[in-house]
Amino acid sequence: MPTGDWRLRSRSRQTCPRWQHRGFTYLLLLFALALGGVGLAALGEQARHRALREQEAELAFRGAEIARAMASYVEASPAGSRTLPRTVDDLLEDRRSGRIVRHLRQLRDDPLGAGWVWLAPNEGGCSRSRSPGARGSGLAGVRSASQRPLIKRQGDEPLAACDLVFRHETFRPRPAPAASAPPVSP
Repeated sequence: MPTGDWRLRSRSRQTCPRWQHRGFTYLLLLFALALGGVGLAALGEQARHRALREQEAELAFRGAEIARAMASYVEASPAGSRTLPRTVDDLLEDRRSGRIVRHLRQLRDDPLGAGWVWLAPNEGGCSRSRSPGARGSGLAGVRSASQRPLIKRQGDEPLAACDLVFRHETFRPRPAPAASAPPVSP
């Protein structure tokens, strides 16, 4: 049987007043917000890294597209003369054969936003000096004007966006399949 006043017993079980528990709740809320902030920062970094990779992939795609157009222009040259395009307009509308040939449908901007640098036959990337000799006539390649370092590396050395050079020599049109001879009947 219980003895004594029930009100005194219930007060003795309480070690601290009710208003003091709010401080722990506030501290717990601050800790949860800090963890949420760290998590969001990590997600933001992943999203930025993914966007940079997509820009680099788009740069490679657009540069290769221009280089393929240059290779197509060279291959479509009249027999005996393999000429390079003099301007970008030559890739967009080639009128050498009497009809319009579009080696490049449209010129897309540099995805890094710095613009394209059109290269002569003896020019290279941004960190490479020009090779000695006379400048050739025409456009032989393209690179980005951006100096931004890429995620992609070449060995241990970081690679800048302007070091990616897209040249017409890189792309050779596929040879036409040989016509199959009809079977010879005996």
